[in-house]
Amino acid sequence: MKKFTTVGALGLAAFGLLGAGPRLDTIEGAQTLLLQRGIELREISQGEEVKPGERIRTDAKTTAIVVYPDGSRVTIKPNTDFEIEASTGIQF
Repeated sequence: MKKFTTVGALGLAAFGLLGAGPRLDTIEGAQTLLLQRGIELREISQGEEVKPGERIRTDAKTTAIVVYPDGSRVTIKPNTDFEIEASTGIQF
């Protein structure tokens, strides 16, 4: 399984400091996905907010798209473990 973590390039907008946080925009191949925060697992549906520290895991047949408040998008391909981490802003 591929593993990705968001980093500082998403900046403040990605974590709700300039408005709402990132949201699960699209799910293809499944009606819901499992979202993990620590040891807690729950279902996440299209349109729900994703918070820092949460992980979205896709199975072999599922793709998801997360949309950030600034309009940027992340496509999460099948068999991927995607984690949102807190950021202190853009680092150069």
